Amino acid sequence: MLPLTPALRPYAWGTPDDIARILKMDPPGGPVAEAWWGAHPEAPSLARVAGTDRPLNEVLAPKAPNEPQLPYLLKILAIAHSLSIQVHPNAGQAKEGFAADEKEGRPLSDPARTFKDSHPKPEMLIALEHTEAFSGVRPLDDIRHDLQGLGPAGSRLADLINGSVAKFLAAVLDGEGAEALDELTRADAHTTAVAWAKRAATYFPSDPGALVAMALNAVTIEPGQALFTGAGIIHSYQRGLGIEIMRSSDNVVRAGLTDKPTDTALLERLAITTPTQPVVITPKVRGAARTYLPPVDDFALTVVENGGAMVNSGHRIVVVLEGAISVSASGEHRTISVGHSLLVGEGEGLVSIDATAGKAMVGHVPDAAVSGLG
Repeated sequence: MLPLTPALRPYAWGTPDDIARILKMDPPGGPVAEAWWGAHPEAPSLARVAGTDRPLNEVLAPKAPNEPQLPYLLKILAIAHSLSIQVHPNAGQAKEGFAADEKEGRPLSDPARTFKDSHPKPEMLIALEHTEAFSGVRPLDDIRHDLQGLGPAGSRLADLINGSVAKFLAAVLDGEGAEALDELTRADAHTTAVAWAKRAATYFPSDPGALVAMALNAVTIEPGQALFTGAGIIHSYQRGLGIEIMRSSDNVVRAGLTDKPTDTALLERLAITTPTQPVVITPKVRGAARTYLPPVDDFALTVVENGGAMVNSGHRIVVVLEGAISVSASGEHRTISVGHSLLVGEGEGLVSIDATAGKAMVGHVPDAAVSGLG
């Protein structure tokens, strides 16, 4: 077992104190958007080895070329306002894009480089508090209705849909929606999608991403509910607090509501522009364990509370969210308190977690056997 220290990410959309409150640490000053537990080379956790903190990607044995040492990345997200309008590639697109970027010799540190690795980036967000997001394209008639409610310019954009959201997105992202965006800032919030898009526009004035948001499903998840985002789904988290687990990748294509580099043409090519329903995941409950299983083979997450559970198979990351818990594996026993975390290695067999006096989240591979002990 290796004690871990998460990497903190000070993105502008983060909150100043939520992650510090959860992890029982002093606020570092300024926004803290994410805490990362994993071996991603961009921001690896620190692992305590023989009294010394070392980056986890330097501690774990290397895998095959371009293969992550941990298949997943576990995070806490603290969202004060809109994240970028974005999409993630599928496996084939990620492999092709990474190869092209490598051939052109773009360094991984280049902010304008899109493909940092050759993997897809499906993700799942489990709400710790009331959380809001845009996810997937809405029914066409609903988009038209909201655009027409903005005014004459919005009505002209509504006419562009004509059975194809792709045409609408292309027009908006190519700058044809400036007048409609101005109408949005003055419009009454007659639907949730309009209200949230209008709010996003206040953080990013003149950004067409707010109009793109109007074409997406407005989704609310409450504590304990989870939202899954697969390849090609246009999405944007709006505000809230949650646990996120994803494939260990950093391939993100952005097209608005951000100060980071955007690639609207690539987003238009990768995005699924037919109407889709948000994928809300219901956990499987076994005693004290609630396991969230997404429709991919890359990761799963189990929350253990008011009892014990056993988790088998693969690397497991255990983070204490409340109180104190006990972790046992391969004859080793540790008691850790809120804010602390451990990596239980893939060779350490069955791990037993006693959370009768606390609450913990466990990142693991989806084929791991999880049993709740009550």
